[in-house]
Amino acid sequence: MSREKGIWTPPSLGTLTSADFDMSPREREFITRSRQYLRNLQAHCDPFSLDFYFSLVAQEGLQALERGNYGIGAIYIYNHNGREIIIGSHNRAYSGGDSSAHAEHELLNAVDSLAGGHSTYVNRIKLRRKTMDKHDRRILVAGMEPCVSCVEKLLNHGAVTDLWIGRAEPDSGSVLDGRDRGLHPRKRKALKEQIKISLLANSIDPELSKMLGDMFFNFRSKVYLRLQQRKEARMENFEANVARFSREAKSGGFRRHGYGKK
Repeated sequence: MSREKGIWTPPSLGTLTSADFDMSPREREFITRSRQYLRNLQAHCDPFSLDFYFSLVAQEGLQALERGNYGIGAIYIYNHNGREIIIGSHNRAYSGGDSSAHAEHELLNAVDSLAGGHSTYVNRIKLRRKTMDKHDRRILVAGMEPCVSCVEKLLNHGAVTDLWIGRAEPDSGSVLDGRDRGLHPRKRKALKEQIKISLLANSIDPELSKMLGDMFFNFRSKVYLRLQQRKEARMENFEANVARFSREAKSGGFRRHGYGKK
């Protein structure tokens, strides 16, 4: 059965061991081999082709995987008056300490920050160049089909005209094959009316398409266990932290912030 068919079942926490949170030789070999392939692809493909854009997405996904996250990357292409700007980001659910730090969330946060004149995400600027494309477009290129929260973020952001998707995600995607039914009807209507959606798995190099899927599907169970281990470790401190904060509130330590008042 294909990894993209059926329903993925999260692994049992009974399989949780300390070894699950070290990068395995299999992960290292995959990342090394994939980076070599991407270097060769970028050296020979048209720098304005779908292969080039999705190779940038794959690079972001490999960065995510290398840092213990889900192997998902995304880029934002801003075309205006013959100029092109590309912003990149990737999933940071584990390394960022925030389970909601999906690639698309991080990417749109970077776009907002840069548009507001802040330098927080300046390292997310990948390219600034001239282009023969005179169309004004704002394209979000996602390695995997976005989930419900990412689609809602995209719609609320309002600065995306096109959504290019590398691979379908039947388990948690919310765009393709009727999976947008998980969205509120108004959101579903807005998605269809405001954004042109394209699944491009068959329009890019077959090996690149396979890589976009493999870096997520082949390693997601391992990442899931990483996240669960950290969650369990944090919750072990929950009661102690609440007790400490309560004592400080009673002693007046938090009263200037409005806490601890009777």
